[in-house]
Amino acid sequence: VKMAIIKCIVILLVFVGGLQGTAANSTEAEMDIQESNLSVEIFPWFIELLGIAVFYFLNRTTLRLPYTTCMFIVGVVMGVSTSRLYKDDQLAESVRSWTNIDGELLLLIFLPGLIFRDAFSMDPYLFEASISQTFIFAFPMVLAGTASIAAIAFYVFPYGWSFNLALTFGSILAATDPVAVNALLNEVGAPPRLKTHIAGESMLNDGSAVVFFTIFGSRFLSELGEVSESDDEPIGSLLLFLRMTVGGISFGIVFGMLLLAILFMLSKRLLAEENVIQVAATITVAYLNYYVADAVFGTSGIIATVVLGYLIKSLGTINDMELMENFWALVEHLLNTLLFSLGGTVWGSIISNSITSGRAGHFAGVDWLYLLLLFVFVNVIRLVLFILFYPITSRIGLKTDMAETLFSSFAGLRGAVGISLAIALDHEVWSLSENEKARESSSKVFGMVGGIAFLTLLLNGTLSACVLNSLGLTRCTETRKKILKFYTESINKQILDDFIHMLSQDRFSHVDFGFVRYHLPLLRNLTFSELEEAVVENRNSVPTSKYKTPNLKHILPYFADEVGEGSLYRLASSLQPSHEKLESVGLPRKHRMLDIHHIEQRKIFVELLKKAYISQIDRGELDGRLGFVRYKLMAGLNQIEKEVESGRQLCDWEMCRKISESWLSRIKEFPVKMASIASRCVQKKGPTGTCGLARTPMEQIIFILSFVRAHKEAQASFLGQFGGSGSSLGSNCEVILESDSEISQAMKELQAFDADIVQVTVSHFFCISLLNKRARIVESYKSRGLMTEREANEIVEEIEHQITHILHCQRKLHPGEMTREAKSKAFSIRRAFSMRQA
Repeated sequence: VKMAIIKCIVILLVFVGGLQGTAANSTEAEMDIQESNLSVEIFPWFIELLGIAVFYFLNRTTLRLPYTTCMFIVGVVMGVSTSRLYKDDQLAESVRSWTNIDGELLLLIFLPGLIFRDAFSMDPYLFEASISQTFIFAFPMVLAGTASIAAIAFYVFPYGWSFNLALTFGSILAATDPVAVNALLNEVGAPPRLKTHIAGESMLNDGSAVVFFTIFGSRFLSELGEVSESDDEPIGSLLLFLRMTVGGISFGIVFGMLLLAILFMLSKRLLAEENVIQVAATITVAYLNYYVADAVFGTSGIIATVVLGYLIKSLGTINDMELMENFWALVEHLLNTLLFSLGGTVWGSIISNSITSGRAGHFAGVDWLYLLLLFVFVNVIRLVLFILFYPITSRIGLKTDMAETLFSSFAGLRGAVGISLAIALDHEVWSLSENEKARESSSKVFGMVGGIAFLTLLLNGTLSACVLNSLGLTRCTETRKKILKFYTESINKQILDDFIHMLSQDRFSHVDFGFVRYHLPLLRNLTFSELEEAVVENRNSVPTSKYKTPNLKHILPYFADEVGEGSLYRLASSLQPSHEKLESVGLPRKHRMLDIHHIEQRKIFVELLKKAYISQIDRGELDGRLGFVRYKLMAGLNQIEKEVESGRQLCDWEMCRKISESWLSRIKEFPVKMASIASRCVQKKGPTGTCGLARTPMEQIIFILSFVRAHKEAQASFLGQFGGSGSSLGSNCEVILESDSEISQAMKELQAFDADIVQVTVSHFFCISLLNKRARIVESYKSRGLMTEREANEIVEEIEHQITHILHCQRKLHPGEMTREAKSKAFSIRRAFSMRQA
């Protein structure tokens, strides 16, 4: 609910700004303005929908392209098709509205959110230590890079650009955006110093690039007679530089202090709504800070936002850091998706040379050769600058080495800020000047900028992983491999402990080890000694009052060859609770008996049921891919709340049955089939056919098992809180009897199913639960910093593949599974085991 509210805030901020911009620039009649304002919403929503499809495709195939690169390509296709195939439909009108958006409004919509996210995600202490190096990256190197690219554009390109336009062009290409590289660095666990240098350079050189763009861009526009320029140009440019940098820092400090005070006043972390308001305060102040600094006082909004983000990350009182980080990750994803698609759309309209767009011949065939030449120059210039400044950067701040320097030079992708500035310049020239040569020059500028952004994203972004590995900057060493092996063994041991603990539950009494061993490779080589050790660990870790003997009747036959009489005796002894432990734990504490009205009993019990269902979801037992089990259970529980308040007895089984027989049952197969079709379309290899556990009988069996489990957990919680340890519960017994009646109805329906189908389903369900537990353990290792994102993702992807295989498994007899005849031969073992246990 929190994330839904926050997402609505972000969408409203972005789209309202777009609507205002379109309305401000429209010169049509009033009715046309209203229709344009309505159609302007289509493009961003359509792009976000395409972004979901692209993300799904990239994560289900072996194609390793950066997400932003793919969205830029999607935008190019839309731009070319819109320009070439001129249509008057609402989507085409929406695309044209966004490509003609006001440049200042474009920067105001996208940059505050993206810059604040980058600043807030930085480690403030490493950033402080590296400030001297990032200053070198951001100002001297950006100015040198701007001048070098301007020289190439002025002396090599045959376009006859003025030097001021060439400098403006160089300042646009000086802004870097390593969004794809940052994701890679987090995945592989690159050195923190390298991540700090790349992220810090990106933030500060964005600010300096905008400052230089403002200075040189105003001088270029003055050449066209559109903007007045100071008579003393050098002094005026210097004063403008100082005003933008110092003023930006000042506004960042002022708004930072304001936001720090707001966050401190909203410091009641136990109030969930207050945590949401904290998040709302950050995005509100971030956008106001940028607007006041940039649009009102003419200083650098980017520098102000960087300072604001740094202050909040280092000094802010954040109640829920996970909520804050998830929110800003969402903001970054939405804005990057829309901005890269919009940049691709504008670039596509330019390279299409369409007559309808007014850009015919603005980007001809020879321009593609100069684009490739420029791509080489941009990379060479950046490499030379990093090497020239290496004697300085290797001795100050956090220092650096040659390998990190080479990778930093290669990771200079162009993206969000450069695209925004190029769109802003193009819109400024086309809206203020009728000079055809100036318009053609601005089109070529954006054509070059868009091409460089595309090539750096496609080539540099894709090859960054190879360069990182070749320079030895990843953690894939022999020592690291040994550590990962140790982590894997530790995780497998925890799964084995969970395996024994789950066998003590009645619903898993039919689990066959043949199923488990087939679907869980980590248990295929399980030995009897490891099994015995896990049984002892389970006995010692569970409190005696809650201990229940694990059911091994379908497990031991598979160890018949290595089980001897002594082993059986030890295992039988291990299953019995320790008397010493019983004395140390003590008997359950008796609670004071409460005389609670039946209605209040039931209301409390319903809340306990909700908690039990949520616990099953958290443990991975109610997987969202198991049909609509989760929905039916929760919906049935919500239905009985009104019934309980009116004095009716518990009847959630009846409500769940009604929901199962409603219209939902007729449409529930549709999303499952669609997901299966989509999976087969994007995966070359993988299981096919109807999902086994999504079929109605198996789904219903899992539904019954989860229902019964939740009632038993709720009963235990209720009795533990109100019933004491005795059997005489007084009025508290009423709700327990009603719960027992609900369980009896569910079990009666379970008994109507074929026993073999029940065993197959329960065994598959058991395996999925164990795999989800393993995934959660891996996620905890990643969150604690023990595993990198890539290392954890590799294991999680393997788990997802195994779960998918189970969901599509339709075998009744698995390889390695014992038949009934084979199990009957091992009956003597189980009988001897039972005698020893007795």
